Amino acid sequence: MQRNRSLIIPSSSKCTQQQQLPCSTPPSSGVGTSSSSSNDDERRSQIWSMVQFGVLLMLAGVLLLITTGNIQLHPCFPFPKGTAAAVAAPAAPQQWQQTAVDYTKETAQATAAAAAALAAAANGSAVDPLLLHAFPQPIVDTFPQVTHCGLAGIGGPRRWMLQYAQLHADIIYSTLQQERSEEDSSEGNTSSSNSGSSSSSSGSSSSSSSSSSSASMLLPRKQQRYLVSIPHLSGTADHVIGMVTQFYLALLGQRAFTEFSPPDHPPGLAAACDFPFFNWTHPQQLPDALLSPLPKEATSRTDMDPNQAAIYPDPYDNYALHNMVNPLDSQLEVLSRANLTNFPVGNPSVQYVLSTTNRGASYALLRNPRHKEQIWREYGLRPETAFMCGFWSLCSPNAAVQNMYAERYWTPLRQPQVLKIGIQVRFGDQLAFLHNADMSAAALMAMAAPYFECAAALEAEYARAGQQSIWFVISDSGAFRRAARQKYGDKVLTDDELQLMHVACHLNDDPSLCQQSNLESAVQHSVGEMLSFSLTDYHIITQNSGFGRVGAWLSGRWGNIYELAPGIKDAARVCPRRPTGPKKSANHWSRI
Repeated sequence: MQRNRSLIIPSSSKCTQQQQLPCSTPPSSGVGTSSSSSNDDERRSQIWSMVQFGVLLMLAGVLLLITTGNIQLHPCFPFPKGTAAAVAAPAAPQQWQQTAVDYTKETAQATAAAAAALAAAANGSAVDPLLLHAFPQPIVDTFPQVTHCGLAGIGGPRRWMLQYAQLHADIIYSTLQQERSEEDSSEGNTSSSNSGSSSSSSGSSSSSSSSSSSASMLLPRKQQRYLVSIPHLSGTADHVIGMVTQFYLALLGQRAFTEFSPPDHPPGLAAACDFPFFNWTHPQQLPDALLSPLPKEATSRTDMDPNQAAIYPDPYDNYALHNMVNPLDSQLEVLSRANLTNFPVGNPSVQYVLSTTNRGASYALLRNPRHKEQIWREYGLRPETAFMCGFWSLCSPNAAVQNMYAERYWTPLRQPQVLKIGIQVRFGDQLAFLHNADMSAAALMAMAAPYFECAAALEAEYARAGQQSIWFVISDSGAFRRAARQKYGDKVLTDDELQLMHVACHLNDDPSLCQQSNLESAVQHSVGEMLSFSLTDYHIITQNSGFGRVGAWLSGRWGNIYELAPGIKDAARVCPRRPTGPKKSANHWSRI
């Protein structure tokens, strides 16, 4: 919309029958109406027409801003009713079966395109960042958060995402091309220079032209900079929380964000995700010399600030280690005030930053006054939406996740006429994954009683008369899931048959669970449950846990989170009137 555009109001002498208000007519002779009175009527008519036109213009502008995601709505209603994604009726089971087939095809195409993109780079062809097809329509319909982030729908994807995807593709293409050229040079050309000279001469000009064209597309090595995310020895929730912060550090520093999963680490998020805009698989294998300095214990604590990185010794001095494992809260707050365009501070030109973390600071980073103008205006993000939009920038749930969760969980949780309450109870890693430490179902239900009391209070406060409600229950205890289902029946929606295991192998007492296929399945189930949790209207979560927090923050709502602790009878104090605010929730546990 052009700000300098002026409105031209027609004069009263050109009044036509198409105008909504009656035109004033000149007073005839003998009529006792004064000229000033007539002029007053004309002015009032013109003013009223201008007011009507202005109101309509304003409403049209507001609607346009809402649909493009440039206006943040009230947290309880973050998506405009008028958008197709918000009002789309949930697919029936048979419809989901069809969309599942279509989605699987699209996933296969996207996966093939991702592989083709890297292969094309290796073979000297340009990489198209949009080969990955953005988001399949079933995902956009199920999760209106994608549209709200400006990654799909009207005006999406946003320009900043397209620009970053192009930069990402250029960096990877340039790196692979230069590596290929260096390999060819090192091997040398031992064949005779005059061998086949006559046959090669005809192609020399075209070869030279091709080389010149490729060279012109290459970025200089100093611009081929990466932030490589390496999964820490912790759970998927911690990994997702940290990964989103890593993505923003890469974005602000104009680095290509990639992920590399060493064999002895949990699988990366790529096990559950297709790439919406760019392939963030790291294009190179990392040698053991670079991986050995990574933290070996989940409980280790970093001694560096989150905007710092330590340079590796020669011959790997083009790499730096960014350790953000278990930092102090005061350390993470550095990201709310430091200049992150020169990340890592003191060594902004280092080519590769290997980053590992189990904590995040997306909320703090979005409050950074040095980057507020860029992130708020150009990216259209806010502290409350940054984590959600960062996740969706990287991940479209793949076919495995969709096949597990779409029909069974996403369909019932999309019903607009049903009140959905999410309940996440974490009893602790020892209880959940070491089977010899299991507790009785009765004891677990007693510890979780405040969660159900809170759900009942929310239902009593917010459910309409006769409205159906669903309690979607997730937990690290299978026995608890089964007990909740047995007590509350069909009101509870939960997976009570899931084989619970930790993606960090050392927390499983059964070595057979540590097969790569099992660990990847665990990542897929984690992402599927967190996304399902995001579809609920209210979120009751365990304060000392990141799993429910991730699902709640992926919803695009705030002011709907209620934080409790197993065995602490504080439901009456918290529910339904004292939800945890976004700033406070973002600073709990793994942070957001």
